[in-house]
Amino acid sequence: MRVKDIFIASRNDRLRLAWRMLLQFVMMLGLSALFALVVLPVARHYQANTRITIAQVSTFLRPVISVYLARRFFDKRAFLSLGVRPGKQAWRDLLFFQRTVPQNGGGRR
Repeated sequence: MRVKDIFIASRNDRLRLAWRMLLQFVMMLGLSALFALVVLPVARHYQANTRITIAQVSTFLRPVISVYLARRFFDKRAFLSLGVRPGKQAWRDLLFFQRTVPQNGGGRR
């Protein structure tokens, strides 16, 4: 067994799944750190509602960006191969997701 075989799958010449997932997770942590260092200090100057909106948008974008980058560079496949097709249905799915996720802590007070 060669060292290369630990990292690269021989049949498709890509990183093995565990390494791809680990790198994607590290990218998401890096994006979180970048958000904390760059966006949060700027958002501090806005009203509370705007800060919450900025945080929600960031929470949505961090995994999307990290999955896109991992899919493109580590997995060597297109983001569209995940089944995400741009169009009306994609926007409906996103809007439905936004309506089903509790925005106020699940309604508990």
